[in-house]
Amino acid sequence: MASSGEFFFRALPGVNNVGAQSSIAGNHQDAIDKLSKGEADFAIIKNTVWDSLKSKYPNLTQVGQDGGQNPNETLIISNKISQETIKEVLNALLSVDKNPAAAIVREKMAIKNFQLTTTNDFAHTFSLLKRAGVTADYDL
Repeated sequence: MASSGEFFFRALPGVNNVGAQSSIAGNHQDAIDKLSKGEADFAIIKNTVWDSLKSKYPNLTQVGQDGGQNPNETLIISNKISQETIKEVLNALLSVDKNPAAAIVREKMAIKNFQLTTTNDFAHTFSLLKRAGVTADYDL
């Protein structure tokens, strides 16, 4: 599994009864590679990653999906940072979309745009975490 795949897996009904041993992959492609090589029985990865790589893995098949939406490539800033610094970072990122020179960087990094998110944008993520039993003292 890659990144939040652990939480998604643990949020599935009855998963605690399957006796599965999980392995965290370094990234989504690594999870797909392990599955392709027979080092894993399944992989939980982002749909956008799968969509971009599935033609390279004709021996693999998508068998399910989570239709919930989560912000992609999220930057989270600690609330211990000064409000002034937070505003500077926010303004810099949001202004990148207006900068023609930054279009090259966004294209190379496959960034569509930057947008301001709120806690509400993560409602699906929080639901998965709750169903997975994640609390403030959770330890993988």
